[in-house]
Amino acid sequence: MGLQNFLDKYDLKPIVVANDNIKIGTIAEKNIFGKVTDIGPDTLIHVLSKHEVITNEEKSVLQRAIDNLALSDANIMNLKTQVNVNFKSELDIPGLGDFGAIFNDDAKISYQFTNIKAKLMTGELYAELGKLLDEFKALNWDKYKKELRKSHYVEELYYGNVDISIEHSFTSELEAALQERKVNFEVKGGLGKMQLIQISNDKLPFAMKLERIKGM
Repeated sequence: MGLQNFLDKYDLKPIVVANDNIKIGTIAEKNIFGKVTDIGPDTLIHVLSKHEVITNEEKSVLQRAIDNLALSDANIMNLKTQVNVNFKSELDIPGLGDFGAIFNDDAKISYQFTNIKAKLMTGELYAELGKLLDEFKALNWDKYKKELRKSHYVEELYYGNVDISIEHSFTSELEAALQERKVNFEVKGGLGKMQLIQISNDKLPFAMKLERIKGM
């Protein structure tokens, strides 16, 4: 299954560049074609605090609730995709970024997300934020309309290990790129001309599900 087909199947958006600041509740913008044009750094909680809908103490409580959301097994299949370096854009690995530029020649590369887990907004948190947004609308409709009404927020985040299978002749370039980006990885055994590199990516999400704020 190709990457885009995988994302479309589960109504997910890729997080191409690793960003550990993306949390549940981070505000995102989409254009009319559904493409994410901007994400963060504002969150629903930050906006509610800025406009004094919640106190600093209430902000801290809500933020802890988000930070303490547990990773759970995601009810989706593992993703495996084959890429060709002739198509540089296909070497954008969600959660890790662009790797196409480091290869000059043809190379066979495939990658697979395994052990996929998710952070999901709980029903209690969803209800509480919905109530607070209703209060914001009642208190100051103009500011609510300007800052939030047509925006989206991150409702779900998906994490997983990345297994990259790459020809031995290109392994050193990939290792150097991963080290430069301070990514934790392990070189494992391969098969024939292929080498397997496994990246532990459980702290940086590779995909997200967005929800329109108006629907809360």
